[in-house]
Amino acid sequence: MDEKKRKTYVCKRARMATYLMERGFKPYEIAPDRDNPMYDVFLFTASDELYQAVTDYINKRRMSKMKIYLVIHEQDTDAACGCDVKTFLRWDEALAALQSGWEDTAKAWHYDEHEHHGEDECLCDNDHAVIREGYDSESWRIEVQTLDVRVAVSVVGGMVQNIIANTGVSADVYDLDVSDYPDEGEQEEADARRAAFEKLSHATGWRTVW
Repeated sequence: MDEKKRKTYVCKRARMATYLMERGFKPYEIAPDRDNPMYDVFLFTASDELYQAVTDYINKRRMSKMKIYLVIHEQDTDAACGCDVKTFLRWDEALAALQSGWEDTAKAWHYDEHEHHGEDECLCDNDHAVIREGYDSESWRIEVQTLDVRVAVSVVGGMVQNIIANTGVSADVYDLDVSDYPDEGEQEEADARRAAFEKLSHATGWRTVW
């Protein structure tokens, strides 16, 4: 396959590269990092399966602090010139948006159908993507901003008395207690609340923080 036409995922982290190789993905080349030639990068053929493995790796290493993820898209082409930003609450959603924008643009440009020369490139890694053909270019990158969001709960006698926070957040309290002599339907209502809480606790993006 023509290396100029190969859609490439650039991995700059040795631990991530090891993680990917342990899962059956093999780099087609190991090359010096253009931004820091003292280090190597691992070049993998881009695929949906590879992106999923990268997302799994990153999610396992994410810290529990609240973050927002900014996907910044810059365009400098004959058709348009400018920048737009999209915000996401989860890394995997931001990464999917970056990859989708990159792939859709490569298709719109018919990048694989052209001969390429010089500085032409079509590359994507875990937080950056670029397509360059002649004087036209589009790039995407993910920037992470940590938010100092705090929530405090006061409990007296087993009852939540107050919930305070340093920003606008919502809180739902699931009371799972049942009295020693429950009224008719009380146990069923508690069971329903417990089931709803368990479902929520396993939903994508939710995690235990205390």
